[in-house]
Amino acid sequence: MSLVMCFILASCAGQPVEDLGDSTYRIDCSGGHHDWSGCSARAQKVCEGGYDIVSQLSDEGSSGVGVNDWRYRGSEVTRAMTVKCDG
Repeated sequence: MSLVMCFILASCAGQPVEDLGDSTYRIDCSGGHHDWSGCSARAQKVCEGGYDIVSQLSDEGSSGVGVNDWRYRGSEVTRAMTVKCDG
């Protein structure tokens, strides 16, 4: 099982999944997406039996965040979802 989890976590390179213990994971899905679908897709891979969302944090409403030109520092939306796997 741990080898499978290592593979799943490694497949999210650049957008980390942090094992917080007790079947709880923090998923970073920052970037130019305009919704939580990136986090949800990774949560489904990590928690094959389903999951509950513990928290969702984003700076999407902040000044200068989410502008169309992603090249400038501070324009990228940061998102993180914490989930607890079922079972």
